[in-house]
Amino acid sequence: MKESVMLDTKGFALAILFGIAIYFIGGVNYLIVMLIFLFLSVWATRYGAVEKKEMQLYEYERGWKNVFSNGLIPFLALLLFKRPELFLSALAAAQADKFASELGVLSSSKPIDLATLKPAEVGTNGAISLL
Repeated sequence: MKESVMLDTKGFALAILFGIAIYFIGGVNYLIVMLIFLFLSVWATRYGAVEKKEMQLYEYERGWKNVFSNGLIPFLALLLFKRPELFLSALAAAQADKFASELGVLSSSKPIDLATLKPAEVGTNGAISLL
């Protein structure tokens, strides 16, 4: 499998369906925002790929579950409420999670567990790093 692939076949198909639906419900501006989200997510995934491979945390290809989990809430916000702030908020939350998980593992400092305020292992849910 080539590493230039962003989504597997099912993920790509679902992304196309979400994209078509978002285009017809909200128009081209919503679709552009969704595409920006996709490309920023790919960038975050690819950033530091060598280091992530060494940590066995690198996933270069995403599937339908990733597309579904990141696209469903923005899609429903647009479909049910047609309010741009809800659509954008849902995408911002997904993007923040993506950046935190993809870039946070590259931090040179040990993360801090927010529940205990003590150092945690890299990749611990609920922990934050300086990066």
